[in-house]
Amino acid sequence: MAQIMANGTIRVSTDPNYAPQSLLKPDGTFEGFDIDVATEIAKRLGVEVEFVTPEWDIITAGNWGDQWDMSVGSMTITKQRQEVLLFSSPYYFTPAQFAAAADSGIDSIEAIAGQAVCVGTSTTYEAYLKGEDVGIPDSDIKVPPPADVTVVPLSTDAECAQSIQAGREEFQVFLTSGTVVDQAIASGIEVVKVGEPVFVENLAAAFDKNSSLDATSLQAKVSEVIDAMHADGTLSELSKKWFDGADLTVISGGEAAAAPAEGESEAAVEAECEYGGVLKTIEAVDDLTVKFSLCRPDVAFPSKVAFSAFQIHPSEYLESTGGGGDLIEKP
Repeated sequence: MAQIMANGTIRVSTDPNYAPQSLLKPDGTFEGFDIDVATEIAKRLGVEVEFVTPEWDIITAGNWGDQWDMSVGSMTITKQRQEVLLFSSPYYFTPAQFAAAADSGIDSIEAIAGQAVCVGTSTTYEAYLKGEDVGIPDSDIKVPPPADVTVVPLSTDAECAQSIQAGREEFQVFLTSGTVVDQAIASGIEVVKVGEPVFVENLAAAFDKNSSLDATSLQAKVSEVIDAMHADGTLSELSKKWFDGADLTVISGGEAAAAPAEGESEAAVEAECEYGGVLKTIEAVDDLTVKFSLCRPDVAFPSKVAFSAFQIHPSEYLESTGGGGDLIEKP
């Protein structure tokens, strides 16, 4: 962190062809949701941002060789990636969505069985279709993969819709983020969504464990910034700006929450929320257990509650009652 502050710049890897999250424009500048998020993170850190565009499989593989400091590229937190990367708090959530050429006649997930399906290489979509461990909680996977599909990987999943539009006939179906499908349809590409979302992705900034920087310190600071951006509504506003009014920074019923219905105010949606718009309900289960539900994602919330308990009970009490250890594994 000190080195980044001394340099005055944080180098961020992202995808140049993943609209509306990130897009390299003809004039050499970038735009998109991820771009705005990374720019705001840099601003709050007090440094400038510089974007670089390595291939996606290189980013997810780790061992970046200090070529960049952080990835803000809609990366799903998975167990496999956590072996080489550290992740921030999630900054938004997206549904994984099948889509097909509009004239393909494919109108259900069952009809995808036996088809060739395009995905981005080294993505959770590819792992899902191959029947591999996607690396996300089982509860986030809503639909099992279709049987006997042939996986066709391209450099990025955004290229799948573009290839269909260009007349490529090797596949008529692809799997990507619902936001990418929406962008393809809005841009005039003749594709349609097929079925309901099949799983939900928790997306975060990533950091190389083998960096010469103090990656843990940088991860903690960026997570702090992201939590603040959730709390003050910045991420919600950026989501609505880039995703047609939808707030993908919260999850409702296992899917990213859509924009409030016409005439429904955000104040009404958040009316029951307390603790900075995060805490919705709290219930004492027994003398040592509290159950709560959140209005917006805050992965640090259990730690905040635990640290409040530390202030109440001396360390001797915590030791005598078995407290301590990893706050995620043994809260």
